[in-house]
Amino acid sequence: LGFGFTLNGLGGLIGVNRGLDKEALGEGVRTGALDAILFPEDAVAEAPRILAALDAVFPKQQGQYVFGPVAKIGWGTPTLIEIDVGVVLQVPDPFTISLLGSLSSVLPSEEAPIVVLNVDVAGTLDVTAGTLQISSSLRDSRVLQLDLSGDMEVRASYLDDPTFLIAIGGFHPDFTPPAGFPAMRRLAVSFDTGDDLRIQLGGYFALTSNTVQFGAELSLWAKELGFTAEGGTSFDALIQFSPFHFTVDLHAWLSIRAGNLDLLGVDLAGHLDGPNPWKVSGTATFKICGVKKHLDVAATFGTKEQEPPREVVVVEDLLVAELEREDAWSAVGPEGDPDPVVLVQESEDACEVHPAGRVRVAQRLVPLGIDIEHYGVAALGGATRFELTSPRLGTHAIEDVARESAVEWFAAAQFFDLSKQEKLSSPSFERMTAGEVLGDRGTTAGDAQPFTCDHEVVYRDPNGRSKGRERPGAVVAASAKAIERAVAFGGALVSRTITRAPRSTKSAGAFAVSDPVYVGIDATTGAAAGIGASYFVTRSAAATEHVVVHAYERELMK
Repeated sequence: LGFGFTLNGLGGLIGVNRGLDKEALGEGVRTGALDAILFPEDAVAEAPRILAALDAVFPKQQGQYVFGPVAKIGWGTPTLIEIDVGVVLQVPDPFTISLLGSLSSVLPSEEAPIVVLNVDVAGTLDVTAGTLQISSSLRDSRVLQLDLSGDMEVRASYLDDPTFLIAIGGFHPDFTPPAGFPAMRRLAVSFDTGDDLRIQLGGYFALTSNTVQFGAELSLWAKELGFTAEGGTSFDALIQFSPFHFTVDLHAWLSIRAGNLDLLGVDLAGHLDGPNPWKVSGTATFKICGVKKHLDVAATFGTKEQEPPREVVVVEDLLVAELEREDAWSAVGPEGDPDPVVLVQESEDACEVHPAGRVRVAQRLVPLGIDIEHYGVAALGGATRFELTSPRLGTHAIEDVARESAVEWFAAAQFFDLSKQEKLSSPSFERMTAGEVLGDRGTTAGDAQPFTCDHEVVYRDPNGRSKGRERPGAVVAASAKAIERAVAFGGALVSRTITRAPRSTKSAGAFAVSDPVYVGIDATTGAAAGIGASYFVTRSAAATEHVVVHAYERELMK
């Protein structure tokens, strides 16, 4: 293949009436079952294990199909690193794309293995559900006599219930993972001689929408001459970058036993906040030959210094620009499944609304209707609370228009000062007010009724030479002779208006008919209906106190 790479194997996978189980695929990564699916060493001898793995990862599902190529790629001569990789598609519903991979390396050679590395990884993009899931695991790996282990998980969802988190080796002990999240092994290096000595160093790093977490633990167990010693130390930290601040939970312990008799025990638990200033609190427990002593400690070190100035952001300016974006404005169709209405684009800035529809304006920059405390890592300049009020049609304020909140997903830690516990317990994203929906939800469309429009045309001389009292240059009059039927939309009528406009020439009969337009009218009064009728809404500059909504109100033919 070039650049030292070789193609050592090639194959494929086809499943008829088979689906893909993402959770079982992730579990297969952690148990090593993925190796049986890609390139088993002996398909006959390992048939029970292979079939069990296939049934778990690709369960029976009528009407579903999975297929994709797999390849074994090596690097080096002789091969130093070998990668088994496959791309699996599941169709038709759900439609998913999965990447399966296994990396193996034995250095410097299989006869003298100093480094043995085996890493399995599987990732699935579920296009239908809008989710991404990646699982990775170290298995049967070591450096000399040091065993290597650990898991990594990535979860993301971008449709109905947005989430985002990356975990390498696990989470902070006080963090509650999402429902169904698998148990994870710490990323660890361990040394185990059997009955005499065990040493393990483990750690984790996790990133969520609200937190940055990391921690480590060192533990030791030793036995000699009838005495047993056990001890270790650990820390769990939460980080804030601007201004820089962290909180750390510390723990250290040591015990020495002779047989079943506790000779010495020390347990230290503390909490460190800093660095401006440093604050330490904790407890110490000592136990010597059955005598126990408890001690509390609390201290502050250093003086609080002025923090360097933070970046200041005027959110109001960003919000106005965001509301002026084309995708901030949209039309909401009527309830149910009415017959279609064709809406003609009036201008590049127009948002065409169904005669029985509503107008939605929303953004994803900042939550509305609530006081925010910062914007990301930046301080706030100007207003801290933003609302959309006083909607208008053109120059007319709307007093009784139906209004409801439009919601979007926001990460709370980006806008509010959260305590440690709130950061650890808050969901990745929460629904908050992002705008408004204007219009009556109850308006529904009835059955469409066809109609024909007939008219008569009367020509007059624009220069005033014809009979009548029209002044020279007047627009030629034209009246509709009949509108045989109107189209019914709930309690309103939709009428078609045809207008005439003169051409620039003075020749008699040189007139043009403009494009017909529609307008919603009240069936009782004949007046143009409010929002929910045939309005063509355009975006305009939005202030924090109000949003102006322009509309074109079409001429009504009575």
